[in-house]
Amino acid sequence: MIRKTMTLTMLVGLAVMPLSAFADDSLREGPRYERRSPRTADPAEAPATTVVPQSLRIAVKSNSSATANSNTSNSHAASATRPPVRGPLQRAADLAGRWAAEERVTLHGRREYYRVGFFEGLHAARLDNRIGRHDRLVGEQDGWFDPEARRIGSRDGSRQAEELAFAAAEQQVADQFFDLDRDPVRDPRPQLQPYQGQQYDWEEPTLQSVFYDRRSHASLRLGDRFDLYISDWDRTPWNLYQCPDFNEFYVANWNDSDVAFRIWVEDRHRSVVYRALNQGAERTEFRDTFIRAYTHELTRLYQRQLTRYHRFGVEDGWSYGAAMRSALSFRQGYRIGFDRAVREAAETGFVRAYPASFVDGYRRSFDDWENNPHPAIYDVRFVDGNDDGVYEPGEAFVVEYELANFGGRADSASFEIRGDGLVRPAVADMRLPARSRVAMREPLQLQIGDWVTPKTRTDLEMYLAEASEVVSLDVQYPLQIRSSAWNARRDDLTGQVTLEIEVSNVSRVPRDGQIRLSSSSLPGFERTARFDSVPRNGRGRVFFDVEGLRPVDLIAGVVQFDAMVVSENKTHDSSVHHLVGTARDLRNPDLTRLMIRQATESGASLSDIDAARGLLISRLETDWQSVVRGKGNAYKRDFKSKGSETALGELLQTYRQERRRIVRNDVFQGLSSDIVALSKELPGSHPFLRKFARKLAEELP
Repeated sequence: MIRKTMTLTMLVGLAVMPLSAFADDSLREGPRYERRSPRTADPAEAPATTVVPQSLRIAVKSNSSATANSNTSNSHAASATRPPVRGPLQRAADLAGRWAAEERVTLHGRREYYRVGFFEGLHAARLDNRIGRHDRLVGEQDGWFDPEARRIGSRDGSRQAEELAFAAAEQQVADQFFDLDRDPVRDPRPQLQPYQGQQYDWEEPTLQSVFYDRRSHASLRLGDRFDLYISDWDRTPWNLYQCPDFNEFYVANWNDSDVAFRIWVEDRHRSVVYRALNQGAERTEFRDTFIRAYTHELTRLYQRQLTRYHRFGVEDGWSYGAAMRSALSFRQGYRIGFDRAVREAAETGFVRAYPASFVDGYRRSFDDWENNPHPAIYDVRFVDGNDDGVYEPGEAFVVEYELANFGGRADSASFEIRGDGLVRPAVADMRLPARSRVAMREPLQLQIGDWVTPKTRTDLEMYLAEASEVVSLDVQYPLQIRSSAWNARRDDLTGQVTLEIEVSNVSRVPRDGQIRLSSSSLPGFERTARFDSVPRNGRGRVFFDVEGLRPVDLIAGVVQFDAMVVSENKTHDSSVHHLVGTARDLRNPDLTRLMIRQATESGASLSDIDAARGLLISRLETDWQSVVRGKGNAYKRDFKSKGSETALGELLQTYRQERRRIVRNDVFQGLSSDIVALSKELPGSHPFLRKFARKLAEELP
């Protein structure tokens, strides 16, 4: 009879489950997944009919085909009728074959067919979406009524109420004591705050956890076959559930006739008749009769036993899988109901506990403020040595302060200021009467260390008993060069640059000074320019005209200027400015013009010529990248129309125009072969671009 899943009522053997997989739920807080409602029948039922997989069927064939297959190993076919047996030798072989078939089926066949059926039933339950619908609803109900959920929610709601109420009460009391113009009066006024909720991260139930939880098996009674064929197996039901095909575990040669005959022969007690026969025809006849009888008996036992054990496996596997699916659905619903119960209990507990917690917190806080000192740093003012609002490295400054004691009891305390950027800390011992503000006796004297780097920030830590504050001081000089405001007007071909440097004054008094300019590109170059009275928090500009720079250096972008702003013999700030090179700027033709000038005049040095040729190669690499990103073949268009759309085309057209004026061939000599070699090394597979780039290059010397 086909059994309904939910009618199974007792515990299955747990040898299948590894003991390490059982988690002790009592050690963690959250849903316990304890079923309280009685379990009712699930509308889903096991498959009404079972079909043995084609590869496991042992077919019945005619006598002629059976004879042909009698000598093949692993045969699944047998004759429809038992072959006739004549003589004592054949009777002995026939009896031995039938006995061997029954032994193989009993020891191996039943087990293999049951396991395959169990696997199929397990996966059939996995695909049945009807399973677990009712269990999910039951789980939500049981989770909702779980007293543990109420306990957790009430506790957490009360805790949050206590925290928020204490904080609100503390603030209400503090507001009264901070007002030194009136005496505090006990007057708790709780104002219920909205419940903020709490994030609960209950562990999500998984099918694997259900397979390995003993409570999931409480309703199962699968009997001795499950204990015999599954419990002692190295594959657990969870392994089978994950297995995609039964061929991964099915032992296909369990019914092999040759294997059965060899095992029978190795039993010296049973095979005494066979071993007494002469080698040759008698043993061959005995073996053939044995295999025919074995195969025929195997077919009979397949119909009577193996198909039944396969059906038993399907039923047990489906029951097992359905129970796991139901348990998972129950847990999923339980988690939802449990979570909802916790949250509602938490909100209820919060509302219930808040007023009393506020009153209790108010009482404790008022007692603390009334009976203890509460010193505080009321006001602090920093004054630098020259009162220009700028704190310079090594500069002394004073701290003017006012302290307070908001508590109801007098106290004595030390007011201390310290910091890594100070030469030494400063301390003042103060008497703090109850509920009063206390003015300083004299300012604290401090000094910034001369090791502090300008344009940095140093922290000053102030302490008064348990009160503390941190103030950050910007350490800098008044005059600063705005690096982003450098401006340069340049003529690369003549080597002339006009620099505009902007100076800002961050102090509260006007400042004057000078800027010293130097350049590593011009050995011995140094210029000084004065500026007068940069206004407070204002800006000033200084201009420098620089000549004699190498054009090739300007185009290469290796020219650098160093500037320092100096005032009252102190270096206030310094800045470095690099002039950007133009060699790779495809819109700037200065490099091409420079090479033409080198070729038409006789004064260019060999080093300048080599440098210009190297810059040209880098320019052509950039040109290649631009052409690759562009539309069509710009090299081809320049070649066909003698245009200058590309840098290579521009170079060629300029060379053609100035060719008659060239007096130095070494500027362009061999450039064609260099560019052709470059075209072979450029990245990307663009054969037509390379082709016309080479054609343009070949027009050069």
